[in-house]
Order: sequence, then C-alpha cells, then structure tokens
Amino acid sequence: MKVWCRSRVRWERENLYLLPSGDFTDDQGRLHRREGHTAYVTLEDAISAIRMVEEKFLSDKETELQRLESENYLLHKAREISGEVTDIEKNKCITYEKTLEEKLKEVKMDYIFGKITLEEAIKIINGENSLCQPQSSE
Repeated sequence: MKVWCRSRVRWERENLYLLPSGDFTDDQGRLHRREGHTAYVTLEDAISAIRMVEEKFLSDKETELQRLESENYLLHKAREISGEVTDIEKNKCITYEKTLEEKLKEVKMDYIFGKITLEEAIKIINGENSLCQPQSSE
C-alpha cells in the first residue's frame, strides 16, 4: 500500500496498516489520520480493508443485537414481575375488602342484637374507614 501525506507533501515511507476506522498506523504505533492521507492500494489491500470494516460492522451489529435481546428480556421480566405484583396487590385488596366487609357485618349484627350502641357502631365504622384512607400525621 502506498500512502500520500498531504501535510508533509510526500509519500509515507513507514509501513502503514489500515485500521477499520479508515485511519492508519505505522510500525512505531503512531496514528495517521485518514483526512490527511490518500491511500493507493492493491486489490488485495482493498479486499482486506473491506473485510476489516465488514467484521467491525458485524461485530457492532452483534453487540447491538445482544444488547437489544438483553433489554427485551429485562422488559419481559419486568412486565412479568409487574403483573405478579399487581396480582398480589389485587389479592391483598380483595382480602382487605372482604375483611372490612366482614367487620362491618359484625358491627351491624352487634348493633342489631344490642351488644353495642349506635354511637359505638358509628365510632367503630369510622375507625374502620380510617384504615382505607391515608392517615394524616397530626
């Protein structure tokens, strides 16, 4: 491969190696930017460069695909967990409502049979209702 350096206005004498980015490195590891260089390559060099870029592109795409699959998996698991939490919350709510309903029936029956007064029943019911509402810190 022959490389013309526009800033030095001469041919590069070092052995330059093409990087997937299109830049070059020499034997001493120095970077030569593609912006300041024009490469004249053989067909084999061109094919090699295309393969390098293709490998980098495929590697990037494989990495991106793995990232997307991982995100999809996490999203799926988050939805499953969210659904399970929602089910648990619904079950807790149903259990709580049944318990509250049962307690109200007990209060009603206690009042009907004269075990408690109307004022006591109201206080008990208001006390039970306060469990349903957010408690204020006074």
